[in-house]
Amino acid sequence: GAEIPAAIARARSRLQAFAHDPAKNARHVMKVMFVFALLHRQSMRVADVPAYIAKVPCYADLNKFLQLSNDEIAAWLVADLVRAGAIAVEQGNIRPLQNP
Repeated sequence: GAEIPAAIARARSRLQAFAHDPAKNARHVMKVMFVFALLHRQSMRVADVPAYIAKVPCYADLNKFLQLSNDEIAAWLVADLVRAGAIAVEQGNIRPLQNP
């Protein structure tokens, strides 16, 4: 029915927004990559996030659009994903939530 054209229109709108704002796209990809890595690991110390960011080359590639330090990326990732309900921070450890 009518929901298919509406879904396609929403998807096209999102793709256009990403194309017009590469930094927004880079932030989105970083968040998705980090959550998947955390799902695989099950937990990570908050203090270890900057070093993790530094050792995964894709973050450096994406950071060309943001120009942030690894510490800034780590702080933003953790804060944004907590706010979104995708991760929890407890006693200095990050863990993924079951239903982000």
